[in-house]
Amino acid sequence: MDCLGSPRSYVGRENLLRAKGLLNLRFETLIAPSAFVAGDAQIGEGCIVYPNTVIMAGVRLGRHVTVLANCVLNHHATVDDFSIITSGVNVSGRVSIGKACYIGAGASLTHDLAVGDRALIGLGAAVIRDVPPDTVVAGNPAAALRRNTTSS
Repeated sequence: MDCLGSPRSYVGRENLLRAKGLLNLRFETLIAPSAFVAGDAQIGEGCIVYPNTVIMAGVRLGRHVTVLANCVLNHHATVDDFSIITSGVNVSGRVSIGKACYIGAGASLTHDLAVGDRALIGLGAAVIRDVPPDTVVAGNPAAALRRNTTSS
């Protein structure tokens, strides 16, 4: 069985809450004491920020975003609702990550790019170009492998 953070099930997180009648409830936001969050960062409802994560100036996290341990989200990056940023990810400044994305462990995203909704970035990928919605990319530099067919 996959958990809601699995690369095989991450797209369905919103639908699960909706199906259980929980989508419009208020959720707690949890930030580990060892995480650094800049004073002007915006952290949405239901987010979880794990230990040793750095969230810099102007970063905005949507609702129900999970940021695992040892990540760096640099200035003015945005992460839309229900996305998962796994351990050791480095997001450069002004990166926009869409809704229900999965960013694999150790991936690096260079500045001024966009990752489309429901995209999956493979572990250790070096993303240097925009990633279209519903696309799986991996490698260094990251290249499209296939359309994302993960069911919601």
